[in-house]
Amino acid sequence: MMPEPQRTHVLELLAALGPAADDFVVAGAQAMKFAVAEARATKDVDFVLNVLALRDQPLSLADTLAKLGYAPVPESRNFQFVKPIPHSKETMRIEFMAPEEFKRHNDIRVDIQRGVHARACAGGSIAVEQSDPRTISGNRPDGTTFAGQIRVTRPHALVMLKLLALVDRYNNIRGPKEARHDREEAQTHAFCRDPASRRGHSLVQYRLRFAISA
Repeated sequence: MMPEPQRTHVLELLAALGPAADDFVVAGAQAMKFAVAEARATKDVDFVLNVLALRDQPLSLADTLAKLGYAPVPESRNFQFVKPIPHSKETMRIEFMAPEEFKRHNDIRVDIQRGVHARACAGGSIAVEQSDPRTISGNRPDGTTFAGQIRVTRPHALVMLKLLALVDRYNNIRGPKEARHDREEAQTHAFCRDPASRRGHSLVQYRLRFAISA
């Protein structure tokens, strides 16, 4: 289950989105927490968006996010948003992804609405189609209780999504400047999502095996 304080702020977001929340699908490590007790700890929440449905949605996503205190991360070009968590040094960070078939020409961005984009994601359509509603409940930041439905990518679709992302990172599609970082990230994510192979191995040992077998 999603940990605190992320759950509190996801509940706040779900309540504000109303029916549009059904077009936000949790992916990444937060989705793993619904299926695997030992999922890797993360503070970010990744959503794969149902592009066509949200383009027709009368609710302004940019205005909704702004009212909740979110601001776009400058370098992300409107697909990552962050807000400070009161009385804490932590922040709440969300990232939007979308099926790559909707991306702009020669750009990683997908247009969702005015002021809101998503990062093109290989296999994103699988994540949207292969997802199920899950009940999530707790307190919102103002202390009021809320229970609602949140769509979560199914485990097999999540594995496929992550494998495609690992291929991109390991093949270093972002260029030589990010080569070392992306390969280390690929190894770390593979370690976290491969419990059978990592059993009895440290991350350093797993990275060595990864490098030898690659």
